[in-house]
Amino acid sequence: MAGPITLYLRRLQQRLDTHGGRYFAGDRLSVADLKVLVWILHLKSGKLDHVPVDIADRAAPKLVEHCERIKRPPWSDRLLHEARTHRVKPDCRRAGIGVGPAPSSLAAALR
Repeated sequence: MAGPITLYLRRLQQRLDTHGGRYFAGDRLSVADLKVLVWILHLKSGKLDHVPVDIADRAAPKLVEHCERIKRPPWSDRLLHEARTHRVKPDCRRAGIGVGPAPSSLAAALR
């Protein structure tokens, strides 16, 4: 498993480790993290000829874990749990979704 993609993935993983393993630049999410996420998702999509879909998993597993972590923000687990346990009840009337006439401010904006 040698080649430029593997080399690049390993170097990215080393850079991530150098910065503490959480983010690529500083102590918060940046464009660099999102760029790597998009690239990893593309590699794993199976749309690249002659590139195995598991190349990132084999060459840089920590990088793949990083991408999985930033793909799901920390608040998403809590929100999904609340939605599943019906603690969050949608207020369709306040949101103007499907019930009754649209709120007057929305109706005025659509005129």
